[in-house]
Amino acid sequence: MIRAGKCSCGGQLRKLMVDKVEIAPLFGLRGLVQGPVPGLRCDGCGEETFEAGTLGRMLAVVGRSVLTQPRILSPEEARFLRKAVLAHTQEGLAKRMGINKITVADWERGERPLSKEHDYEIRGIALVSLMETLSATADRQLDTLRQSVATILTAPRLQGPPRRLKRYVILASDLAAA
Repeated sequence: MIRAGKCSCGGQLRKLMVDKVEIAPLFGLRGLVQGPVPGLRCDGCGEETFEAGTLGRMLAVVGRSVLTQPRILSPEEARFLRKAVLAHTQEGLAKRMGINKITVADWERGERPLSKEHDYEIRGIALVSLMETLSATADRQLDTLRQSVATILTAPRLQGPPRRLKRYVILASDLAAA
């Protein structure tokens, strides 16, 4: 656990610029942010972390990238939206959508594809959640997301999810603009 300039090991956190940030450990989705990204490293144990503002910008940019995909969500993307954006359990998302939690589990395991209707519903719930989160913290991030609303909610979703999801690559310049 990291607190005010100190690491849980007792070491001091020092600012640094990170060239590449793997987002899988942060958000559970394969991909990376290509830096430089401002971060913190413990001079005791070497653990790297990011300030809350940087993590929020990363989540906003990755979330927007997932939400604007013009096809049905992949299992990994659906899981990312549920866990990282909505902070729901499978049961919590199922209850919010009025469906069985087994259905959510099946989507995330890739045993059942999302229907167009459920895809729209998950995106809508995630979009509202992300907008509520951003409205409390960052006007620029919220404006960027608002510009994508039409794409997120009106894309025809004619394609199914990919068999193998490509890694998301986010540029540090996208974070700065967020």
